[in-house]
Amino acid sequence: MKYFKAGAILFCIFLVGIVAEAGLFYAGYHWGSAKYHVQNEDLRYAVDDCLVDLRAGCPALYDYAVTLEAENARLNKKLNRYKKKYQK
Repeated sequence: MKYFKAGAILFCIFLVGIVAEAGLFYAGYHWGSAKYHVQNEDLRYAVDDCLVDLRAGCPALYDYAVTLEAENARLNKKLNRYKKKYQK
């Protein structure tokens, strides 16, 4: 009888471990699935936004390029002035 009780307790502990492991796998699967769904929605939004910009002719890209070139020219002028001043 003593061995039966010990065996039953060990079996219950084993069964609880199996159920807990299954629960963790289930929760992990759904958390990962939800995370993938959110990332997929973010990607879809980014692609849709890009398509809207492409259909409009990418005005923001051209504005950025013009602004970047102007800033680059300003910085090059400033650099050349400092080089002339301090390389004597």
